[in-house]
Amino acid sequence: MRLVVCLALAGGLCSTILAAEDVKIPPLSEFQWKPAFEGGKELGGYDPGEERFYFYTNGSAVAEIHLPEAGEYAITIEASCTEAQKELAKFRITCGETVVVKEHTCTGEERKKYSFTAKLAGGKQKLEIAFLNDAYKENEYDRNFFLHAVQIRKK
Repeated sequence: MRLVVCLALAGGLCSTILAAEDVKIPPLSEFQWKPAFEGGKELGGYDPGEERFYFYTNGSAVAEIHLPEAGEYAITIEASCTEAQKELAKFRITCGETVVVKEHTCTGEERKKYSFTAKLAGGKQKLEIAFLNDAYKENEYDRNFFLHAVQIRKK
């Protein structure tokens, strides 16, 4: 969407402002769970009761998206986690061939927004959000990652 603003100053100055556009993202319930190892199929997926995607082990939530054109985009996820061994969850975001963020650590266990900017190619892309540092010891600790929302906006 383009918005043209003209001001009647100094003989009429016109400028073009690009308005931000949201990219259509499938609901989290349509993301596919890709565990990082065989046998991890039940350790990730969408929880309709909590309305979030859960990662009880390392793996990825993957969805296909369509970007209207190449350009700079803001990618925002809402995430939370459980801490284990004094360490919070780490995640990676990729879109198509672009690594948006290679490794980012949650800043707390509570649900929070994390935003990143990246130059992305237009067209059909695979969006992948991966949990990187699972830790578990029965009856002692269990680090998990939870994805609550995803938004991509053209800058």
